[in-house]
Amino acid sequence: MVQSLSVVISGGNLRDHASASLVLVFARQVLYVLLLTWAAFLAVPSLYTPAGVAPTISAKARSPNSAQLESGPPIVVLPAHLIPGNLAQAVHALVGICIVLFWRLSWSNPGRITPTNLAARLRSYPFDNYFYCSGVACLQCPPMPGAKAGLTDAGGHRLKPARSKHCRACNLCVHRFDHHCIWINNCVGGNNIGQFLLFLLANTGLCIAAAAHSAWSLSALVQHMNLWSMWIVDGSDNNNPVPIVWHGIVRFIFRENPSMTTMLAIASAMILFTAGMLIYHLYLIATNVTTWEHDRFPSRKENPAYLDRFPGRYSFYDGGGFGANFRDALVTNEYATPAILRKWR
Repeated sequence: MVQSLSVVISGGNLRDHASASLVLVFARQVLYVLLLTWAAFLAVPSLYTPAGVAPTISAKARSPNSAQLESGPPIVVLPAHLIPGNLAQAVHALVGICIVLFWRLSWSNPGRITPTNLAARLRSYPFDNYFYCSGVACLQCPPMPGAKAGLTDAGGHRLKPARSKHCRACNLCVHRFDHHCIWINNCVGGNNIGQFLLFLLANTGLCIAAAAHSAWSLSALVQHMNLWSMWIVDGSDNNNPVPIVWHGIVRFIFRENPSMTTMLAIASAMILFTAGMLIYHLYLIATNVTTWEHDRFPSRKENPAYLDRFPGRYSFYDGGGFGANFRDALVTNEYATPAILRKWR
């Protein structure tokens, strides 16, 4: 059952996964969907009290002489008229966008190389004779019937186009292979790198909106209940009242509203991850380098002879400008842009 559900969620690219990997794939994707559902649920205005109804707190907590936040009935989160409605709408909209992009990416074609498009893919990029050498065949893909000059080796195995790589998880060769994403359980390649950037952008926006919504709501709660002016007993034998300090307020709102507080912590941490991934991939596209190439890119100290072949450029496929590199990465076509081809000649 886990395998069938994972295939449905991830677009069916699970032919060669072991059972343990299937469980991990399914768990990651379910976790992502649950986090989105949780974010949308916390931003539903109907969860809060009607406008004009104030949160309740015990009489003890209102008295400076016997204020005690550790006792008394639980408080309501926040009156509805104090909820940041625009942020809640943004959270709901971004959750929907993330789910749509998640499913589209899971079922998208990353740039699958087939016998019908092999000739065009072989002309897409020149070989740099370092990462990608001409005449190298993919032994993992099923051989084509009969050897074809310029397309296969003597055994009928398809030649590998430049900037392509065989993904063992998906069991296929991908044009302009970037990486295999474990969250969508699909490759990111030349055909879906643009959708992947939108996916990262939407998730970054969602994390920012969720963190802002949580912080705004909790801050409004503190101000609405006037927590900063409250006093609490010091816990001594005399029960002396003392002014409340900031960590006491943090413990109080976490005890009374753990979901919103946890969402604030998770969303704030995820901003660093999603924004970092987005900036990293924008940097790679700006220099026309894939993740796979960047991880294996030699430094000038390690291989100066290779890098000196393209002075003033970051990589062999760097077109020399952001515009040319972004067009090459994001505009889906069978051939490289003329500006980049001129650089290669």
